[in-house]
Amino acid sequence: CRELFPSRMDLFEMIYESRFDRLWEQFREGVESL
Repeated sequence: CRELFPSRMDLFEMIYESRFDRLWEQFREGVESL
């Protein structure tokens, strides 16, 4: 079980980072439009 944990965390990190980047871009666009 422990051997699978790091790879699963890497996958989760990749997905989380890409989603966060998208949210950050939307946030910056919203601030600029104000």
